[in-house]
Amino acid sequence: MASARRHDTSELRGQIREAALRLFAQHGFLGTSIQQVADAVGISKQLLLYHYPSKDALRQSVVDVITSAWTEFLPRLLDAISSSQERTDLVSDELYAFLEEHADMARVVMLELVNDTGPLGARIAGDVRPWMQVAADFIRLRQREGTFGPEVDPEAFVVGIGTLLLGTIALLHMNSAAWPAGAAPEEWRRRRLREAVRMLKASLLVPAVPTLG
Repeated sequence: MASARRHDTSELRGQIREAALRLFAQHGFLGTSIQQVADAVGISKQLLLYHYPSKDALRQSVVDVITSAWTEFLPRLLDAISSSQERTDLVSDELYAFLEEHADMARVVMLELVNDTGPLGARIAGDVRPWMQVAADFIRLRQREGTFGPEVDPEAFVVGIGTLLLGTIALLHMNSAAWPAGAAPEEWRRRRLREAVRMLKASLLVPAVPTLG
């Protein structure tokens, strides 16, 4: 019975976190109330506060999920870029599936960094810094191996890749009704994501030296 209660508690906390993520993506942290999150889950505000004693505690739980997901995925993407095209294409497909499921994550980060220049924005910037450092260290490793170009500035590149990916992901929901003409929405999303990955690969890899025939 105790195990079942722990499972129920964990499941409810997950439902609360998912609802908060969705609402933060739509309205921003400052524009979302605890009552809105509770209503979205179908529970009382008091019960929500039992599991997350403050709005900031709920925000931190959401950010923890976001940073954990990206800390795991970004090094895999960079590793794929330095591998064969087949491997890159595979990870691009995985990235597309990941983003389709977690696009709200990118919107939350973008909204908070753009709309809040105070303590909240600074805390989010601090929360995403660890995965940025992981990516920068990975780039340096590949530079020492001769796979990535020595002219690449790891920290500046990570900021660029973060901006590119976050912007692309946050806007993936935009359909193709106006442009390009005749493009199916899903295929248009895939095209934009594939192009983002291609740009990353082209800017990182050392150009292949043509062989003399």
